[in-house]
Amino acid sequence: MNKLKYRWGEGRSRFKVKAQVAGERIELLRTKNGGSITPATVVKDAKSKSSPLHNAFEWNNAKAADAHRLFQARNLIASIEVVYEEAESVGPVRAFVSVRAESGENYDYQSTREAMTVPEMREMVLSRALREAHEWMRRYKDYKELAKIFKAISDAS
Repeated sequence: MNKLKYRWGEGRSRFKVKAQVAGERIELLRTKNGGSITPATVVKDAKSKSSPLHNAFEWNNAKAADAHRLFQARNLIASIEVVYEEAESVGPVRAFVSVRAESGENYDYQSTREAMTVPEMREMVLSRALREAHEWMRRYKDYKELAKIFKAISDAS
């Protein structure tokens, strides 16, 4: 049997462990766990300093707690929808979208309605949407049942 080759997905190489090492370890854990893997199993294994996954995690609880709260805040902001009463509205839309801050280094959240009226912000939002659609297409490229959706995404590019 050929050895599987693992790599980080696009934009996901921020972990302090090589993808091949992580993939092999997770596969080992999955096998030992009866054929399935859970995040809790991965964290339990990674707690040991001897685990090859150890450095992929923040073990300073204060830093980890702050990072988790920031993650929760991003999720909270991204989860809020707004329903406009105007007739042209297509239904609920995300109330806030992430756009690059004026400093150009970080992302801020803006009202979706406002972002879509400022040409630079609108371009950022639509470019990201198409980039995410293409990432989704790459993830599911083997599903022939989705061909019509793939074509629509390609046509929109």
